[in-house]
Amino acid sequence: MDDQPYPTAATVWREFVAVMRNVETHANQSNESIEKYWRAEAPEAWPKRKGGSVPEAQKWPKHKKLKALPTPPGVSTGKIPIAVSGSKYSMRGGFSIKHLGPGLQPELASALVGAANHSLASSTWRSYSSVWRMVGKIARETGLTFRFPLTMAMVRNLVGLLIKRGMKSSTVLSYMASLKQAHRLRGLDTSSMEDIVVKAAVRGMKNRESLTPLRRPVMTLEKLGIAKINLMKLKIPTRRKRTIWLVLVWLFFGSLRGSELLVPSKKHYDPCKTLLAGDMKTKVVKTGKEVVNTIQLTLKAPKTSRSLPVQVVEMPEIGGWFCPWSAYWKWLKDRKTKPVGGKPLFSWEDGSVVTLEEINKVLVVILPREDPAMTTRAFRPALPSILAREGVQESTLKDLGRWTSKTYLHYVREGRSSDWRGLLLKLRGLRL
Repeated sequence: MDDQPYPTAATVWREFVAVMRNVETHANQSNESIEKYWRAEAPEAWPKRKGGSVPEAQKWPKHKKLKALPTPPGVSTGKIPIAVSGSKYSMRGGFSIKHLGPGLQPELASALVGAANHSLASSTWRSYSSVWRMVGKIARETGLTFRFPLTMAMVRNLVGLLIKRGMKSSTVLSYMASLKQAHRLRGLDTSSMEDIVVKAAVRGMKNRESLTPLRRPVMTLEKLGIAKINLMKLKIPTRRKRTIWLVLVWLFFGSLRGSELLVPSKKHYDPCKTLLAGDMKTKVVKTGKEVVNTIQLTLKAPKTSRSLPVQVVEMPEIGGWFCPWSAYWKWLKDRKTKPVGGKPLFSWEDGSVVTLEEINKVLVVILPREDPAMTTRAFRPALPSILAREGVQESTLKDLGRWTSKTYLHYVREGRSSDWRGLLLKLRGLRL
């Protein structure tokens, strides 16, 4: 049988259904083995006794034609994630007591290492570790020798191999940064990573890449409008459509990363990073003589801030087709249950969370002509790009994207730009 191709899933399913259709009742045999019905010599006939009739409606359903279609947007596995503890910084990292050398008291060394590991985000330490493991894998695959401290020849071999494998210059630079950090942690010389040939090679890689720049899609109002029209045409429940639309609108008007709204996995989430229902609130604010309804999102462990534990993103009611306030209330009205404060904000009707991957798949369906494919990455620069063409000042654009600027730290606590009134008027003026 090993040399025969495996049957397709559709074939197995059809045969299974055919068998089940012929089963009227359970075929339980008690107090004796069923081997007698399968033995090679004088097998007994399989009993045909029926334990009773089964109504047609209760029988296994007749098979319907199978189609190899992707999972419809919003259809989940029904798995509810488990919360996992975590934070942007932790005691675990690249620094270790064994790297400190002799002469230190254990308790003091532990305190020193714990604080030092907080110097970089946990995700950064994980990325460093992955690079170190990758170098070990390369050594096993190629037979090349890599050991601490790396010699200049080792570094040149590694970089040459990465170039040959088609790595991007950014990837090579991340490898070098990680290896340099690994040397520093061990108190080793890093001069081999400063090789003039390697630096020239990386610079040359950048020059070659600039000749064929990477195309990154950016969401526009026109594309967002097309996405809404196509989303409305999908044959999925209205509740799912409104969940998807709310995510898209918030990504757009909040200049958000997909990871700031959605969880990466159905299986687990980190409450210290994930946007929970309790991290969202509605608030009425005054701008001049006008009172404005707003949605406020509290982002935890923001990537753009090292000094502040949280950031507030504020989205005002602007009216019209793309209003983030209106989208929220329509979504909330359609829900059978209100979001629970300690759970991820976005979930399907069966309780399973909405993942980043699911929304990316939806974007491919509702914006099929985009090349390269539209993803949640396209939303973060969208609004600042549009408003830049409308003449909005640079400091306001930086506030919107929570990028570093002179005014950034001053206004981030309130969530509003320094020119919030002017920004509100610009947002209300956005139309297709």
